[in-house]
Amino acid sequence: MKGISYILFFISLNLFSLGSFSQNAAYKKADKLYDNFQYAKAIKIYKTLLDDNPKDIYLIQRLAYSNFKIGDYPDALHYYSALVASPSASPNDWFQYAQLLKIDGNYTDAQKWFEKYLTEDPNNELVKNKIEILSELDQLIGSRKFTVRRTNKNSRFTDMCPAIYNGSLVFSSARDTFSVFGNDYFGDGQPYLDLYIAGFHRMVLYEVRKFAKELNTPLHEGPVAFSSDGKKIFITRNSLIKGKKNNSSKGVTNLKIYISEWDGKKWGKETEFQFNSNKYSVGHPAITKDGKTIYFVSDMPGGYGKTDIYKSQLTAQGWSQPENLGPTINTSEKEMFPTLDSAGNIYFSSNGHPGFGGLDIFIAVSDESENYLVQNLGNTLNSTYDDFSLIFDDSGKSGYFTSNRLYGEGEDDIYYFEVE
Repeated sequence: MKGISYILFFISLNLFSLGSFSQNAAYKKADKLYDNFQYAKAIKIYKTLLDDNPKDIYLIQRLAYSNFKIGDYPDALHYYSALVASPSASPNDWFQYAQLLKIDGNYTDAQKWFEKYLTEDPNNELVKNKIEILSELDQLIGSRKFTVRRTNKNSRFTDMCPAIYNGSLVFSSARDTFSVFGNDYFGDGQPYLDLYIAGFHRMVLYEVRKFAKELNTPLHEGPVAFSSDGKKIFITRNSLIKGKKNNSSKGVTNLKIYISEWDGKKWGKETEFQFNSNKYSVGHPAITKDGKTIYFVSDMPGGYGKTDIYKSQLTAQGWSQPENLGPTINTSEKEMFPTLDSAGNIYFSSNGHPGFGGLDIFIAVSDESENYLVQNLGNTLNSTYDDFSLIFDDSGKSGYFTSNRLYGEGEDDIYYFEVE
């Protein structure tokens, strides 16, 4: 009996050792994926490990951070709620939790956690601004009236950033794509974005197909803008250096704007926008009707926030030195996805101006002195999630935008709106 007991104990000890070794290997694999910004893949392993170690605060923290990084706000909120209950949570964790509570529409608790952050950093102007914004939300509700419907051809992946081209809708989508760099985007587990074109009538899209194979590359394409005559396209694309992704030190692939002209049969060889850089991103182009002014987004040095909106004028010598649109439009946070209506008003998305959650859509109207009046388009258009890339159709009373709001078909979906 002693021998049998000893053998059973020895086997159990070895199984325990093997299990511990396997878990340690899984931790290391997940951490390596996390460190390489492959958050979607890391999440799968962290979740499996958490099933066996439900109180492991390290795993909870990594799941909170990873889900926030890929924009899965409901899951991020779930894990952050457990994380902030731990004494190991940092003030930055309180801040991100407050951000997620705001996205979830829980403004009361969001304010409490922003205020808790101020107990550790009482002079933080960003957090003070967040609290002030929450107090202004009542004034934004119903400020403008829109009817919103999801279009019918959204995929289970990302569909985003529509642009009107010769009576059709061109947009970026991750549907049915495959890349030589791998069949998913390294961060969020989605395929790379290609350009698609579709006919449209209100919320109905039809005959969806790939747009201009000569413009689609193995990496992301979009957003795009077209000249008013449809003969020139401005494309946002991942930066490539000698055929390889140009990643920054933060693991973000920089963006550049490329320009191509239609020769009557196909799109010609692209040229780079002259203010592209390998050190920062330049993207999200919008072009005036006369083709003489380009608006774009960049995180170039010297801006007001994380990303700012700039403009450049076309001259005989090329595009002029970019001009920041200033602190009326740009904040300490992100301003992105500028578009223009027929009157030249600028629509853009921001999480720095008073808004309902993530990115909200705003209109900036300029006076004769180019001073901008900025207004949130209200909660009949904006959700508590990310809303961006609004365009009008030819009627000027309806159009399309992108949102990752709840109950969509995929990650980001294209929505149709009408102004009431």
